[in-house]
Amino acid sequence: MFRTSLIDTERGQFELFKKGKGPPLAFTHLYSEFNEKGRIMSQDLSEHYTVHVINLRGAGRSVDQTDEYTYSMDDAIHDLEAIRESLRFDEWTFSGYSTGGFLALKYAVMCPGSLTKIIAGGLCASYEYMEHPSTIYCKDSPSNQRMKEIFAELRKPETPREERIVLSKEWIMMSLYRKDAYYELLNRKESGRCPKSITSHRCLKTMMSVKNGRKHRSKLISIVADMMHNACMSSVRKQQI
Repeated sequence: MFRTSLIDTERGQFELFKKGKGPPLAFTHLYSEFNEKGRIMSQDLSEHYTVHVINLRGAGRSVDQTDEYTYSMDDAIHDLEAIRESLRFDEWTFSGYSTGGFLALKYAVMCPGSLTKIIAGGLCASYEYMEHPSTIYCKDSPSNQRMKEIFAELRKPETPREERIVLSKEWIMMSLYRKDAYYELLNRKESGRCPKSITSHRCLKTMMSVKNGRKHRSKLISIVADMMHNACMSSVRKQQI
């Protein structure tokens, strides 16, 4: 288990989970809430580093957004820097996957002097990967049209919850290199990414005003799908300009 703590910084208070021995390493992911179990990747890293799993702004018991500090990726980097300074580390390693991997690249660009290295996965350096037909986000991919259809259905408020679950699974399966990995992911139990980590993240809650839990979750899936769709379409438009 990771040891839980709250740390005060000049940009607010943040929730951290610490485990391991060795040089300091920060681990996080945008739009997710962690707990004392850490994450599978952070557990492995704790064998080589003193890992600090961080709930970013709006997640867990960490500070919410303010008029001055937002949920943007730039502000997330500045928050990480404030945490590093409060922990009195001259530098540390940063690790993340998916949106955490994007953060790793941005952190390296914005604050190279604060990092010894980055350990990142599940990311890309630019939107150019969307030009390769092997990705479902490329218009030449045979799966691209179906992906857009899935997004369209997920965006509809009237789409039943049961159908959303089926569509979400189909979307995930389209993204996996090994289809059987989907079931491996479902069976992994030692993970501290909270089951409702996205719904519990306040930065996404600010986008909706649905009080019923089930409706809340369905509406959230629509919003996330819409965000992903808009991001993809924005990147496609950039390629066409």
